[in-house]
Amino acid sequence: MEFKKLDDNKFQCLLEKEDLEENHISLDDFFKNDTAKIHGLLSVVMEEAQKEIDVEMDGGVMSLQLAPQPNQSILLTISSAQDDFGEMLRQAGERVSRSLLSNTQKKPSESNVIKNPKNGLSAAPFKDLSEQKQQKQQKKQSENVVKAATGVFCFHSMDDVEDFCMQSPRTWGIQNELYKDIHTGTFYLILRKGRCAEQKFKNICTLLMEYAECEPSGELRARWLEEHCQKMIAGNAVNTIKKYCGGNYTC
Repeated sequence: MEFKKLDDNKFQCLLEKEDLEENHISLDDFFKNDTAKIHGLLSVVMEEAQKEIDVEMDGGVMSLQLAPQPNQSILLTISSAQDDFGEMLRQAGERVSRSLLSNTQKKPSESNVIKNPKNGLSAAPFKDLSEQKQQKQQKKQSENVVKAATGVFCFHSMDDVEDFCMQSPRTWGIQNELYKDIHTGTFYLILRKGRCAEQKFKNICTLLMEYAECEPSGELRARWLEEHCQKMIAGNAVNTIKKYCGGNYTC
């Protein structure tokens, strides 16, 4: 991430392709209005901006401008106000989605600025309560895994394992192994935090819950699997599958 302070209430952030991958978010997530991922990304941006350029946003975001750049990078321009931070992030995510959608129908020279919510734009409908509840449960589970430093995730097929590995950022610093229960045909990915940053470990656990089920009793469950299941890939399973899942890896 690269930051530029414009004034006391406004700054810019250039997100490179690697930054988007590290936070497991893409332009497609803005089109889908994935507010959970957008909120997570902007929270990281705000925290890093405070460290890098000493920006205090006074608890809110007034406007957010998003401009896709060459080589798959994104330029964000963020301004502050006195509104509720979480609510403004949600609204910003909705407007980013609409802005990107309209941008595909405009000439390259036309603006894709996301306007202030006071301009009268109608907000997209809230996600249904069941989806909100699921997101809260996933967040709580990922936080529990981070505290325990060991996570066990159950996949129903190797295809699901490969799908996750292709979307996952690199797992350097995280110990991870893949096991198979030969009786049920299910696969288990064991993650141990190791030397990686806590936020990175949490992000990967959160992403995992989109593809697999989180098993309880992390370390105890991991030890049981190590004794009773077949070890498929040891040491660095995710990165290994990322390398070979194009057709060279079989199980």
